[in-house]
This record gives sequence, C-alpha cells and structure tokens, in this order.
Amino acid sequence: MSIDVEDQVRTALHEIADDARPAPLMQRLEAGRGATRPRLLRHRSVVGAVAAVVAALLVAALMSRAEHARRIDPAERLPKVITLSESGTLSPGRVLLAISLAADSENDNTPSYLLTSNETEAVLLPQTGEVQGHWTQHLSADGASFVRQGWQTQADVEIVDLRAGSVDHAGGARGHCPTLSPDGSLLVAADYATGDVVLIDRVSGTVNQIAAEGPECGYHSFAWAPDSERMVVRGRYGSGLRDLHGRLLRELPGRLANGSMSWSPDGRDLLMYRSATGGFAVVSVADGTATALPAPAGDARPLGWTGDRVVWLVGGVGDQRLVTTDREGRDRQLWTRLALGTRQVDNITWSRALTGRG
Repeated sequence: MSIDVEDQVRTALHEIADDARPAPLMQRLEAGRGATRPRLLRHRSVVGAVAAVVAALLVAALMSRAEHARRIDPAERLPKVITLSESGTLSPGRVLLAISLAADSENDNTPSYLLTSNETEAVLLPQTGEVQGHWTQHLSADGASFVRQGWQTQADVEIVDLRAGSVDHAGGARGHCPTLSPDGSLLVAADYATGDVVLIDRVSGTVNQIAAEGPECGYHSFAWAPDSERMVVRGRYGSGLRDLHGRLLRELPGRLANGSMSWSPDGRDLLMYRSATGGFAVVSVADGTATALPAPAGDARPLGWTGDRVVWLVGGVGDQRLVTTDREGRDRQLWTRLALGTRQVDNITWSRALTGRG
C-alpha cells in the first residue's frame, strides 16, 4: 500500500469524524424530534458503515504492508538449467552467480564459472597467472568483483574487477580466507603471519587486528552481515558475532556459517550448521534462538538465501540442483539445475540481485 493511499485513508477517517460530531446532530434532533429522527438514524448508520468499511480497509492495508515487509523479492531470476562454457573472460560484466568446482586430481585447479543476467551458460573465469589454485573464492555482493586466495603459504589476495577485467591485490596485504564486505571496502581474514583475525582496507592494504586466535581457514571462517558492520567469525568452539572493532556481540557456540551467504537479506537470521551433532538451523541474530531446519530428502546442504527462502545444493555428481524451501524446510521448489557433467561443486555464491534486499 503506497503512502498516498494511506494519506487518503487517513483523510477519509478525519472527514468521517468531522461529519459525525455530536453537537450539530443534537441540535437537529431537538429541532424536530419526529420528522428528523429517522433521517438522523439513517445518517448515523451510513456514517458508521462507512467508518467500519474504511477502518477494515486500513487494517487490511496495514496487514498487507507488514506481510510485504517480511517478504523480500529478488530482482533477478535464474534460468531453469545452467550449463558451463569453456570460453573464458576476466570481464564478463556484472555477475549473478558463481559456481566454484572442486579441485581436480591433476593440478589442484579449482575453476570458477560466472553467470550473467539473461544467460544460461556460465563462462570460465581464467587464471591470471599471479595466484595459482584457490583455497577460497567468492563473488562480491554487488556481483562486480571476484575474490580469490591462492593455495600458496603466502596467502596472496586477488580481486578481479569483472567489468574492467583488471586485478588488484588489496594493497599487497595477505590473509587466509579473505572475505569481502558487502559494501566492498574491507576484507576480513586470518592474518598471514599470526593467524589473528584482521580487517584489511581493500584500497590501501592497511591491516588492523580485531581478534586473536583466528579460525581454521574455510568457507565457514567469516560471514559478513548485509550492513557491513558485523560479521560472524569462527572460533575454537563455534562462532561469534563481532563488530568492526572486534567486540563480541553474541556467542554462537557449536555453530558454523557458510560464509556471508548465510545471512538473511534483512540481517535478522543466519543459516548455521551444528558441527558436533550435525543438523541445520535458522538462528536469530537478536537473541540466538535456533529453529531446526530439516533438510530436503537426499544429499543436501543449505548455501544461502533468495528472498525469504533457503537455497539448498542437493544431489550427487551428475544430478546436482539448487532448490529452495521455506525457513521450515517445506515447500521445496527447483531453483535451477546444474548441468556440470561429472564435475563436483565446491561452493556457490551469488549477488544481491538474487538474494534481494532487506
């Protein structure tokens, strides 16, 4: 319901209230009790009926607005089938979704394929020759950059500008599992030398420690909130929610995230995995309450969100698919089928165009 319509409803209620003032009605009633009474009653009935209808419409509109506030609609849709093209480019343009494949046995190559809008083929993102192999890699929230960290012990950082095809290295900074903030300004990583949790300025390479004892490196190490002001950091016994100064805002014991994809678009919930006992849950950021998230039938793991729905990677090699469910694990729907042949998915990330905004 638009603001204009709300104003009209509000104005109509005021007009009804003005029309229903008791003083003029009482004066008319005293002036002619016999003849005026039926008309007065009819007038009151009409006013009351109109007020009831308008009030009902207003309540319905407010309920609709509340429902709309809970519903988050992505701006783009995926094709029903995604295939891979071996044609490669460093500048495909703004990307919707990135598919990173598991390393092959010959050279530990971990290729990534990028899907742009209105396409059904994901194109290969070539190696630059500067970072060999990739320990972690992910698409930025705006779909304009791709972040890779090499296998090498030096933990070199590589950020590919997918529009220009240029490459930068975060001012020469190094870090394990560097994860780019949604606003594109900072990387959170495990320090190359000490293993401490650090924030790296993407342009200058300035490094600031925010926590000690960084996590074991993996896709579950760091997860940025959509506001770029908070992040989930894996610790020794689970995870913790921290701000940009490293302050611990909430402990999430025994639970791991799947990178920044785990955050719901409105920043209220996290998809998390219980490392000790298994099983998935939707965890409230506000109070840490966890609601069990049953997995769809078959081999399945949750990757992230599209709007208010959870995205799962399901199926084995040769039959891998992305499906969505509601936050209770129900209403399973196909999001897209991955025609990858015998290749295995390592991780999939996508941009805000598919996630939606809270």
